[in-house]
Amino acid sequence: MYLAYVIADIGYNFREWNLGTVLMVLAGWTSLLYRIRAEERILSQDPRRVAYTASVRRLILGIW
Repeated sequence: MYLAYVIADIGYNFREWNLGTVLMVLAGWTSLLYRIRAEERILSQDPRRVAYTASVRRLILGIW
């Protein structure tokens, strides 16, 4: 889901290339990274999370 956001933002910037859209996308990516970290912190408290994360792919291999 998060990767889809990033790809869509890149596509939007190709279509509407200007400083305003670049700044908005960068702000969106910053908030997306914050959200991912917050979710991971909360979800890591569940013992079932270890088994789940071992079975799924990551947004950035080995990091998230």
